Amino acid sequence: MNLPPSAEKDEIICQCYQVNESSIRKTIATGNLKDIDSVTEACEAGGGCHSCHILIQLFIDQAQEKNTKLEN
Repeated sequence: MNLPPSAEKDEIICQCYQVNESSIRKTIATGNLKDIDSVTEACEAGGGCHSCHILIQLFIDQAQEKNTKLEN
């Protein structure tokens, strides 16, 4: 099956719940989430083995930095 280029690059971040990067980033942005527990509650990412927590935190940090730059 040939997937569109955007789908091919949308990596699964949470292997336990099969949550991809774009879903996690969208959840963080739309909910203005600031911690991993909030992300897990909203989309289940990070709720299993916790190996994806470092990436989820990176996405949160990047979203916070982006918001801070827009506020300045």
